[in-house]
Amino acid sequence: MKSPRERTRAHLAAMLALAAVGAESLACAGGDPGYGVVDPLPPPPRSCEEVWSSVSGFGFYHEGKARLQFSARQYSEIGAVKVTGAQVREVSRAPQRLDLEVEPDAGVTELAMTVSVGCTLPDEQDAPTEPREVVFDVRFVPAVPEGPERREARILVTRKEP
Repeated sequence: MKSPRERTRAHLAAMLALAAVGAESLACAGGDPGYGVVDPLPPPPRSCEEVWSSVSGFGFYHEGKARLQFSARQYSEIGAVKVTGAQVREVSRAPQRLDLEVEPDAGVTELAMTVSVGCTLPDEQDAPTEPREVVFDVRFVPAVPEGPERREARILVTRKEP
């Protein structure tokens, strides 16, 4: 009768032999060596046009104040924002995102906002492109408190295509 130590060594030797056979058969088949990615990252953009076309805007009310959020795809940088007809207060900024608080001037229901977006592709780190201006229409839709068309106040942000 074998000791527990001898049985363990025999079992490990059998497992090692089985693993070697599996690795050898994969190598002979010319298959993948066994590496894989469960959740791969999306491929980087191939051009700055893809980055600029990914810029989007969203508007909402938070604690009674109008908030606008602009975001862009990776490898971009949101820069200056131009607007007429409202006071803009920057809330927070990140390379691919800009959150603003907007206070429209009295009687203003529509704004045109211009957001400057830069682009640096991963293989062109030393040669960023000139920023491009992306224009958005912003419309403030008032609340209808009563009746069949009752609704909350909302903000519609639409990107204007060049």
